[in-house]
Amino acid sequence: MKAIPFTAALLIGGGLMSSALAGELQVPAGQTRTLDPTLATARFERWRLGDGATLILPAGVPQWRWEVDRAEIGNGVRIQGAGAAGAPGADGRDRTGRAASCADGAAGLPGAAGGAGAPGANLDLRLGVAVLGSLAIEAPGGTGGAGGAGGRGQDGGHAGKCPGGDGGDGGAGGDGGAGGDGGKIRVRYYPLPGEGAPRDPAAAIRVSAAAGAGGAGGRGGAGGEGGKGGYVQTRTLTGNQQWVPGGDRGNTGAAGDDGAAGDSTAAVVESDVDRRLDQLLDSTDRPAAAPADRKYQALERELEEMRRRLEVLEKSGAH
Repeated sequence: MKAIPFTAALLIGGGLMSSALAGELQVPAGQTRTLDPTLATARFERWRLGDGATLILPAGVPQWRWEVDRAEIGNGVRIQGAGAAGAPGADGRDRTGRAASCADGAAGLPGAAGGAGAPGANLDLRLGVAVLGSLAIEAPGGTGGAGGAGGRGQDGGHAGKCPGGDGGDGGAGGDGGAGGDGGKIRVRYYPLPGEGAPRDPAAAIRVSAAAGAGGAGGRGGAGGEGGKGGYVQTRTLTGNQQWVPGGDRGNTGAAGDDGAAGDSTAAVVESDVDRRLDQLLDSTDRPAAAPADRKYQALERELEEMRRRLEVLEKSGAH
């Protein structure tokens, strides 16, 4: 796939990397871009995402935080951060061969449990919207891994001067892994003044953070065959041979339990009121005699009070 132009510079503060300051992120129509984990926290000057463009959030990053000063987003654009599926459990080992004469077969070994699915990506996104066709953000939890199958039981020993041995029981199947939780998604948007952004950007943004399904439990192993019966030489009043019965077939191992599904997450898509207040303050023309203009100062105090209240509500809602 053709490389997509992208530039980024790291900000260093106090000797530690604090965030990434990115220039322009451009993904042409129909192409896919996997984001570098070093950009987990970044401020972009501009996004230009063509129709059908896709951004992939790789696994292993606990939190993505992006701020985009100017977003130009086409139709059918997607951000995908699905959790990885859990690894399947290993199958239990079969007990091969046949037990010694008259002995019962050994049981098959149990299957291992499947691994848990990983949670979907966590994304906190703030967008300054210039153009917005449609944007889908998908962060489902990963599917749990299937449990391993139980091993086959060993065949019982054939009859001798004693009855044949029973076949060994099959091993139990492993439990399926739990599904991963859906990612935590928060999108805050604000229209850029003088641009052609839609009146209701929320209607063009769809978020899915579904729970991952649990993995299927492993099947139980088959029981081993019972040892065969036969005639043995004896000295009795009824003759020189006596029938000795064979053993029973071993039981099939118990199937593993299916894994539990993860939890789905309620996403938040909301207008960035705090940024809108900033825009209002910046766009308000200050009169020439500003210090003496009580009306203007009252408006400014009212807006600042609104900001403080919103911050309190936002913090209380986060808990």
